[in-house]
Amino acid sequence: MRKNFLKLVVVGIAFVTLVGATFFARGELRALTELSRDLRTVYAQASENGSVYSNSYSGFSQSKQMETCLSMQLSIVSALFPTENRAAVANACLQRADEIIAVSPAESLAYVAKGASLANLRDYAAARESLAIARQIAPNEGWQAALRSQLAFYIDRFDDSYLDESDADDLRLMLQGYQQLDVLVALYNRNTARQPFIVAALENEPGDLQRRFLNRLRSTITN
Repeated sequence: MRKNFLKLVVVGIAFVTLVGATFFARGELRALTELSRDLRTVYAQASENGSVYSNSYSGFSQSKQMETCLSMQLSIVSALFPTENRAAVANACLQRADEIIAVSPAESLAYVAKGASLANLRDYAAARESLAIARQIAPNEGWQAALRSQLAFYIDRFDDSYLDESDADDLRLMLQGYQQLDVLVALYNRNTARQPFIVAALENEPGDLQRRFLNRLRSTITN
């Protein structure tokens, strides 16, 4: 009798585990499949679909969702679509970011993506607050500094009083990394009106780092 009971318990646990794993796998597959959708298609269908992203459970898929939300909203392609489509994408990304933050409040990338959504909804003060939280969580992550800077300079095109010393800190952090250096050079080339801000942020950094930046900058000009 006792053996039969133990067998039932084991079978029950196995069944629950299998159902949970299947549910988890389906959610992950759906979320990852959505990431491969064409950007134009996402914007074209956004006002009808209401929600752009499905729920997912792994840190990997959630990070990919947030990276996609950020790049999608900073893309120049978004300007090709009506305001309601852009707002629908921003609101869907904002909702997904808030869902992730609710269960993982230390997920700094979600705050960056949330900042992008708030910026595209023209709430620049709230976007700044979201970026500030992201910096507090990941102050020394160069790759996230690159994402934060791209968002900050994007917002600055609409709100020309946006950039401040916290953005300068991110530029200095990017100067230290090889992978982020290309992003820093691209920001310099694309934002001619803000080149003095970038120069001022970097002027007291070590000479070897400044020379590396200038060499990379010259290579983009001559190529």
